[in-house]
Amino acid sequence: MDTGLQLKNEAAGLTYRLDQVSMILGRTSPGYPVDPGFVHVDHDTVSRRHAQLQWVEGAYQLTNLSTTNPIRINGVEVERCLLKAGDQLQLGECLLQLVSTRVQIQPRPPLSLILGSRKVSVYGFTVALGGSGGAKESWYDQEIELAAALPPQCLCLAWKEISGRYELSYHGAGRPPVQIIRRKGELEWLALLPADRPGGLRPGDRVRVGEVEFELTGDC
Repeated sequence: MDTGLQLKNEAAGLTYRLDQVSMILGRTSPGYPVDPGFVHVDHDTVSRRHAQLQWVEGAYQLTNLSTTNPIRINGVEVERCLLKAGDQLQLGECLLQLVSTRVQIQPRPPLSLILGSRKVSVYGFTVALGGSGGAKESWYDQEIELAAALPPQCLCLAWKEISGRYELSYHGAGRPPVQIIRRKGELEWLALLPADRPGGLRPGDRVRVGEVEFELTGDC
């Protein structure tokens, strides 16, 4: 059974796989007979059969089995509750975290590009930016012309679902300096786009390519 969930004990450096419909969390002595779904949590403040996990309609329901040691979920003492990825489980003084083993796909946020007085909505997942004319690749799903001084399609703005961000890269010869400018409070942080890999962007960032500058905004 693949539930896509694990329990992590950061302090002990241990990970417990959750792959049974019904599982018991607890501490037991070596050689003591246990259920197939028993998760051995070795801590003095954990009861021998401290809690039960029961798979109910796509989530684990936790039930406290201990009469002496409490269970807290995200700091709140409970007797029974449904768990979700990210929850912190405290059994006695042992802290565990429920984590998902599945890749979480981030939805693409709205984005616009501002160049002077011009504002263009970014709808493509792979967007070519640059000048006009010249030989062009057709595999981009959107093209935005920035300035005639730039080579055509010299920049690629691509949405990466797994990392949940836009990434910018430069293509072609005669590469001018590409700067990413990000404001943090009252300060501005500036970085050069690496020549060998893309750089991450987010709404509010400004990009300067030679003498051309544009801004990304989440307002469409």
